[in-house]
Amino acid sequence: MQQHTVTPNTSGSGTHSTAGFWHDRPATTATKILLVAVAAFSLASDVLLVGWDVSKLGSGMVPSLIFITLGLVVQGWKATAGTVIVAAGASYCIFVDNASYAAACLAVTAGFVVALTTRRFFLAYVGFVALWCIILVWVQPRELALLPAYLLMVGIGAVIGNFFRHSISKDQQHAQDLQALEQRRLRAIDEERRHLARELHDVIAHDLTIVAMHARVLDIADSPSDRASSQQAIGDSARNALLDLRRMLGALYGPGWDADAPVAEDSSVTLTDQIQRISAKMESLGIEVTTRLADTAGIPRSIELALLRTVRESTTNILKHVGDSTRVTIEVTRSLQTVELSVSNTPPEHSRPMHLPESGFGLMGMRERMALFAGTFSAGPDNHGWTVRASIPLQ
Repeated sequence: MQQHTVTPNTSGSGTHSTAGFWHDRPATTATKILLVAVAAFSLASDVLLVGWDVSKLGSGMVPSLIFITLGLVVQGWKATAGTVIVAAGASYCIFVDNASYAAACLAVTAGFVVALTTRRFFLAYVGFVALWCIILVWVQPRELALLPAYLLMVGIGAVIGNFFRHSISKDQQHAQDLQALEQRRLRAIDEERRHLARELHDVIAHDLTIVAMHARVLDIADSPSDRASSQQAIGDSARNALLDLRRMLGALYGPGWDADAPVAEDSSVTLTDQIQRISAKMESLGIEVTTRLADTAGIPRSIELALLRTVRESTTNILKHVGDSTRVTIEVTRSLQTVELSVSNTPPEHSRPMHLPESGFGLMGMRERMALFAGTFSAGPDNHGWTVRASIPLQ
């Protein structure tokens, strides 16, 4: 069923509609088929009556019957236009002594008006029916006795139309709910995709960068000890990357996945220890690293892991964009209110950086991670090179 902007109105009052006066909703396919069938039956019966004895119908009844039947059919495709046709035919019936047929058609039309049109059109239709009754009684006073029955018929038609309007509104609401649910599902999938991409970048990019750096060292190193050290670093980083990947797969697969415990559950993986490991790897590449680390014992585990990932991402970016001709300073400070991290490096001198593919998730991921903890994040050049700063409140 097509969806429109009409606000459901079950009684013709009390519910505001922003649609135009001539706006309506199309009837269902089943209703259209029923209308065509009724119209065909009505026209067939009219033809039979005319053939049987046209004098019993009166000279003006046949045009009114055909005209109103046409209006009822049109209502299936355009309720407002069909109502106007029926109204014209019903008005004509007043003067050809066919009020009872007109009243029946007005009752059917009332159902369509309530079910498919706007509040303003419904009120206009109520006004027309009232005017029709006044003119009917004025032209044919004997119809006054039947007027309550005519009004009852119109009321019954409106009640039935109200039932169908509720049904149509529920179907439309159900369709809108399904559409909204599908949109939420797609947004959740997209968000999860970005989250997984960020996590995958965080857990293995650093170690793979170390592997790439030491692979280059192997190409130019002459000393057997340097080559052995690089080979050891490649093996350690590759194993760490594999372990991190297995941990990530474990988080995706759930408790059935046979893998090591995630870093978040490994209390031995502390921020201080990991920074010292990262510093040792960078020093093995010829980078001078200075660390100033405050005691981080007692800070929440989630904050510790967030800072650790920031350190790993920052040092990975240094290796990518600066190379080994730089000096790096990693500093962690702590107060009663906050814990702060800074990773800075001097400008490169003569070393060529690693030309590794860019993911675009590094700075964005660090900024989003700090935002999750209501913290602050900045990264950019300063007087001494490039500095990454992160701060997370502890209270």
